[in-house]
Amino acid sequence: MAVISQEDLHTVVHAALVNWGKPSDDALEPFAQTLLVQKQLKLDSAGLPFALKPAVDRLVLENLDLLAEQDKRGANVLQSRFVDSKTTRQTAQEMHASPDQVNRWQRAAINRLAEIIYRQEMKLRIKLTQELEAGLPAAPYSQFFGFEEARQTLQTQLMQTAAPWIVVIAGIGGIGKTSLADFVARAILSRLTPKRLCWLRVNGQQLSDEPLPPEQA
Repeated sequence: MAVISQEDLHTVVHAALVNWGKPSDDALEPFAQTLLVQKQLKLDSAGLPFALKPAVDRLVLENLDLLAEQDKRGANVLQSRFVDSKTTRQTAQEMHASPDQVNRWQRAAINRLAEIIYRQEMKLRIKLTQELEAGLPAAPYSQFFGFEEARQTLQTQLMQTAAPWIVVIAGIGGIGKTSLADFVARAILSRLTPKRLCWLRVNGQQLSDEPLPPEQA
C-alpha cells in the first residue's frame, strides 16, 4: 500500500472535518493508508475493533489539542465550525470577528492541522522503515551501480496495488541478483506500508525436487 502524500493528507483532513458527524466514511478511505489511523484501527480500550470513521475522528480530536498549543484561535474555529456544527456566521459572532476573518483562520488552521498529522505520520514511518531494515541482512555492497532499467521495472511493479504480487529475478550466478533485490527492497520500504518484511535465502538444492541431507533439513 503506497504512502499517502502531504497534499492528499491535507485533502482528507479537510474531508474528515466536513464529514464530522456523518455516518459515511467513503471520503476518508485514503486515511486508512496512514500508520496513525492503522494504530487506531487495531483495538480500543474495550478490546473492540475501531471502524475507520471513529478512528479518524479520534485522531483529529487528539491533534486539535496539539493545534491549540500552537494556534488556539485556529483550533477554536475548527472546533466550532465542524465538531460543534456551527455556521461561519455563528462562529464569527462568538469570536467577535467577521465571516471573512473566520474563513481565513479556518483555512490556516486546516493547513496547520494537516502539517501536524503529516509530521507524526512521517515520524512513525521512519521508525517503521528502520525496524524493517533491521530485518534485512547486511547489504552485500557499499555502493550499487548498474541495473538501472531492472531497478525501475522492479520498483514500479512492486509499488502497484494490482497483481502480480510476486516478482522473480532470474539469471546466472554472480551477476548481482541478490544485491539488486536488496537495493530495491530498501528503496521502496519508505514508500509502502508493509506490516512485515521477510528475507529468505535458499540455495539451488532447496529449490529442486531432491531431498535435503539430514543436516540441512
